[in-house]
Amino acid sequence: MITLVGTTDGDTAVALFRDGDLATPIMAGSSDGAGDFAFPMVVLATGANAFTVVTTDLAGNTGSGGRTVTTTAADTMAPIVTARLANDTGRSATDRITNDPTITGVVDDVSPITSFVVSLDGAPFADVSAFLSGSGFTLTTADLDSLAGGSLAQGLHRIQFV
Repeated sequence: MITLVGTTDGDTAVALFRDGDLATPIMAGSSDGAGDFAFPMVVLATGANAFTVVTTDLAGNTGSGGRTVTTTAADTMAPIVTARLANDTGRSATDRITNDPTITGVVDDVSPITSFVVSLDGAPFADVSAFLSGSGFTLTTADLDSLAGGSLAQGLHRIQFV
């Protein structure tokens, strides 16, 4: 793993994409007031790894740049899965309370994903590989109902991705 660093205009949205797939960023953040940004824990495949950074300023102007990082080290890292509520409808946008349990996320790995399974509330793992589109995925309310074996009950739930 490496940390990719760069500089752009201050307080700019910054998104990192892998291998020319500009549909789903593998990481996103923003630059600080001086324009510096960093993407930590970026997984590399053996050989050439192409990355593109896309920036968007407050006026909506975009820019991009790319680099290729080459390594001879073997891929020994597990995929990194990031997931969040698609619509956090609670009092704040980060309280993880919602009336729409749809989950979106990204699976970042340098090697092709051969298996993607989830467990909802400790139930046996179920294959959800079909929900992957590139490196992104979405689990809708209907998908979660199916994983729950019926309607997803209101309340706290735990989902584990492997």
